[in-house]
Amino acid sequence: MDAKKAAAQKLVEFMMTDGYTRWIGLSPQGKFPVRSGDASDPQRFAKAWAKLDSGVDRTAPLSDFYSKDSIDSLREGVQSFQRWGFAQGQGALVGALSGEQPVAKAVAAVIGGKDPAQAAKDAQAQIEEIQAGIE
Repeated sequence: MDAKKAAAQKLVEFMMTDGYTRWIGLSPQGKFPVRSGDASDPQRFAKAWAKLDSGVDRTAPLSDFYSKDSIDSLREGVQSFQRWGFAQGQGALVGALSGEQPVAKAVAAVIGGKDPAQAAKDAQAQIEEIQAGIE
């Protein structure tokens, strides 16, 4: 058990330092560092993220695609982000919805030609059913 603890400790230490930038670098256009930096540089990870190469066929730093204002706006948004529903005591519902995806299904239905009002009603009914199942 001690060997597993030691390995886990090493992984956590790596992910909280150099590994963090490498992890967000796997998909910088889909990730933003919610941990801005560390004691040595409070903006270390946020600055590194803006310079990470992004793209599939052609890659370039995110700062080549987004203005400084856009990157700063993302940075500020992450600092004030509150998880949806958690502050309201609805964390379990948010988790359950991520599996069923009633809102995404409603959007897809509207794109497919369904009446938006009906799609919204159907999504609301599905959400209420899911909520009843977790209470």
